[in-house]
Amino acid sequence: MRVKVWANGTSESVSFSLLNTECREEKERINRLNDEHFQCYSTSMYSIIRLDSSAKKASKVMCEFEGSGFIMSFQKKGRTSCIVNQKKGSMHEKQNNIFFNNGLVRCRLTEADCFRIILSESYVKVLSELYPKAMIPLANAHPKHGKPVFDYSHLNTTLEIEQTIKSIEDLYLLQQEGNEMVIEAKIRELLYMQIMQHAKVLNKKDLKIEKYKKQMQIARNFIECNMQELPSLHEIALAVGVCDTTLKIAFKYFYGKTVFGYINEYRLSKARELLFNPSYSISDVAFLSGYKHSSHFSAAFNQKYGITPNAYRNQYKEISTMKKVV
Repeated sequence: MRVKVWANGTSESVSFSLLNTECREEKERINRLNDEHFQCYSTSMYSIIRLDSSAKKASKVMCEFEGSGFIMSFQKKGRTSCIVNQKKGSMHEKQNNIFFNNGLVRCRLTEADCFRIILSESYVKVLSELYPKAMIPLANAHPKHGKPVFDYSHLNTTLEIEQTIKSIEDLYLLQQEGNEMVIEAKIRELLYMQIMQHAKVLNKKDLKIEKYKKQMQIARNFIECNMQELPSLHEIALAVGVCDTTLKIAFKYFYGKTVFGYINEYRLSKARELLFNPSYSISDVAFLSGYKHSSHFSAAFNQKYGITPNAYRNQYKEISTMKKVV
């Protein structure tokens, strides 16, 4: 993973590699950069970066992460705003989260003090094999490029987390022989605290969401009964007596998909069943599945199942014929 840092409003930048201890030039470049406003410590398994723009003349500093890895991000002061895949997000003082990066993330620190630990994918894989249950949130994060691993909201940084970060900073600044082993142990401890904190937050949210189980069942039935005239999200929420936000969160919690993700999957599943009936034309199947245009239906079906509706029907006919012959 490469990192590029520059003061906001200037063209001067510094770029260097992380998770790379073999390259002497990179190591020397990082060592020259280290000062009271920027510290970096890097090994083949993890890298640590602390950027402090709160004491700089330029109150804003830009930072880019390019490559693949997990970023444990802790906002000590100020605010960091990010742009990932043209989507904006921000992290405020005393918040933390973990991000899986597989591309380019651009961050802007506004009078901020930010502490980040970058973990290589291979290192996370080793941890996942050692502690499979504890590492489930990170193991599932690969498809979530650029999104927070802990989905619901950023975590609040506790005093215990702050103390562990301080211990890590003290250790890498001392640069004593053997410190690398102790730093790694502290990073694991910090990662464990984040995961456990997330589990507690999730459990509290679980208790709140569980009370909407019956209403979400009604919402699902309402969707399935109104497939041909697709209701809006607001109409579904009104029908079951919840607000739009509660509907979105609770529906995904119980069914593992967004409302419209469920609608699309249900439509195509129903269409596949209808294709078995030769009395329905492709246009009929599209209409009965809730598609206004058969071309949109064919494209969605092909994208989902890798075959056109007509080819799928013909394939079924061939199988049926073969069974009769046998």
